[in-house]
Amino acid sequence: MATIPELVADIIATHHVPLRHELERLGIVIDHLAISHQCAVLSSLRKVYHEFKDALTLHLDQEECDLFPLCIALEEALSGRQTWAGQDVTSLIRFAGHGHEECKSGLRRLMDLLQSASASVRDPDITVVRDGLHALARDLAMHTAKESELLIPAAIFSEEQIRARCLRGASK
Repeated sequence: MATIPELVADIIATHHVPLRHELERLGIVIDHLAISHQCAVLSSLRKVYHEFKDALTLHLDQEECDLFPLCIALEEALSGRQTWAGQDVTSLIRFAGHGHEECKSGLRRLMDLLQSASASVRDPDITVVRDGLHALARDLAMHTAKESELLIPAAIFSEEQIRARCLRGASK
């Protein structure tokens, strides 16, 4: 079984870094489509995509700056390699879950707009964007599963063990 630091490193290397590159690539293709065809649905797709990209990038940044270091600190504290400052794990976990739901919702909205665009615009880049969004959805599903089913439960377990250890120490 992987340690929390190993799991975090895997999530960043396998999902966050490639996701950031794919978001840039899709943005370029969508911008090109919207500029080339000058139609309302592609302009809407472009606007919604960049809002989605900005929100997802912020979410990734917040995970990397707040949630992941906290999860690592919990494991370090449980092993006795550092002391636990008692940060609020629950709000960060709720935040991560909310961000994951926003991603799913944003992707559905993008797919709906792309479907509308493909009805009126004949351009091979529509297929490129569709394939890219489907790949993004598959990766986000794996990525969020690693966080929700492995990382978060491991962090909660570590926190519970630390609290139990503190309670045992306080009752002596």
